[in-house]
Amino acid sequence: MRILKNSVKDYTWGSSSFIQELMGGRVSFRGPAAELWLGTHPMGPSKIVSEDNEESLEEVINRNPVEFLGKDAARRFPSGLPFLFKVIAAAKPLSIQVHPDRLRAREGFHRENAAGIPLGSPLRSYRDESHKPELLCALSEFHALKGFRPAGEAWALLRDLDVELGEVESFSTAKFFRNLLSMDQGAVSALLHRVSGAAKERAGTDAAIGWVFKLGLQYPDDPGCLAPVLLNLISLRPQEALYVSPGEIHAYLEGAAVEVMANSDNVIRGGLTAKRIDRTELMEALNVEEKPCSVMVPVAVGSCEMQYRAQAEEFMLSIIEVDGAHAYRSAEKRNIEVYLCTCGSGKITEAQQGCSLPFERGDSFVVPAFIASYSLTGTGKLFKVTIPSIQP
Repeated sequence: MRILKNSVKDYTWGSSSFIQELMGGRVSFRGPAAELWLGTHPMGPSKIVSEDNEESLEEVINRNPVEFLGKDAARRFPSGLPFLFKVIAAAKPLSIQVHPDRLRAREGFHRENAAGIPLGSPLRSYRDESHKPELLCALSEFHALKGFRPAGEAWALLRDLDVELGEVESFSTAKFFRNLLSMDQGAVSALLHRVSGAAKERAGTDAAIGWVFKLGLQYPDDPGCLAPVLLNLISLRPQEALYVSPGEIHAYLEGAAVEVMANSDNVIRGGLTAKRIDRTELMEALNVEEKPCSVMVPVAVGSCEMQYRAQAEEFMLSIIEVDGAHAYRSAEKRNIEVYLCTCGSGKITEAQQGCSLPFERGDSFVVPAFIASYSLTGTGKLFKVTIPSIQP
């Protein structure tokens, strides 16, 4: 069991308090703290901390990947830890975006390398070769957009905003969105000027129209302001979750959450940001399916653990809750696990040697696969990410 020291990202949309309070003084920021990264991604790698030393988590894994990741995981993921674990705290909306599938990520990464664009350049959309499925689990009330609304819903909301449309039978949400992103700026500005008055007048009648009004104040000439009536608007309560597949359009609007994804920082943006926008690439990567969005809830797998059953081979997210009467006991055979404590305190104790490590709110630690079994005691809540095993 090893304590982790993690990277914090100070993106402008971040909160001035959430991550700072979670970490309890472990990070010091005068400005916003948007994301806390736990993992080995080169843009924000974690370190293992001992009493007198700090060492890269990636280097420790690479020295003995079978013992650290697990035999099955090391065979399936020879490049190392396949997931990136985050806390995000959004005080302002994030961009409208999609993440690429494997083929597009590989092609885009090599294309930008061949063009000589530095890895850390803001002109990049592809910072690695990985696809990026992701799972977001709310820590607070969390508002998000995900996937295209059914045509009838979007058509009715656009009509409420005084947008001139044909008959609903011929309307397509995805096609309207594509046309919107393809319009010249003059036409976009004229459309948004007409919409803004209706959005202000009717902001209190529908949550999606309320978000159109809010976004219009921040990005008055951005076609992404209409996204809340074109995409499914979801409000998550704590512990409710969303799974986002590659190619699925989404935007996170407000709130704090745990997020786990394939070990990638690839983002193709379409609006609502000062960062690089590549609408042509976004439309090529886009899944245009129009359907309602479902919310995930965890499934109990024991007295202390609840799991989120996402369709991802790289990661599985769980919540572990312990109290004085109930301790969590791990399986004897498992892959690497990364923990973050979000509430309370306790200790983790190795079963064979009896070695223990205390933890409290804001602490994160890694449990290598070679530790056969362990227990968690105390009173608190922890999020655990592991690599799901593939049964033979």
